[in-house]
Amino acid sequence: MRSECNGKACIFNKNSLSTAFLIWSRVNYREIHKYVSDAFKDATASFINSYSQKGYPWDNACIESFHALIKREWINRFAILDYQHAYRLVFEYIETFYNTVRIHSHCDYCSPDQYEAQYLEKLEESLKLVS
Repeated sequence: MRSECNGKACIFNKNSLSTAFLIWSRVNYREIHKYVSDAFKDATASFINSYSQKGYPWDNACIESFHALIKREWINRFAILDYQHAYRLVFEYIETFYNTVRIHSHCDYCSPDQYEAQYLEKLEESLKLVS
């Protein structure tokens, strides 16, 4: 199967296609048509858009949950002055609290840093037992 990747999308030769496939893109499927050929538009005309619509957050519930969390726990405490200030606040929250201190249920109620340290300890122990 022949493919072409230009950073915006990967396009597969439709003639050699025997199974389902995915076209990956950093651009919304509706927006990608601005950047591609008529042949691509024709080949993908019947495809179903997998991007969520505005006001429909269920397709990306994890990031929506994180956005609500960071606003509730951190951002709403400050009067943001400019983009750089917002950037520093988000960086500070993620690097000094979210990944280092805040417990996560999917990490057995440890912080991601603690969970990773425990994993590495177990991995080292298992490697010592093998050798």
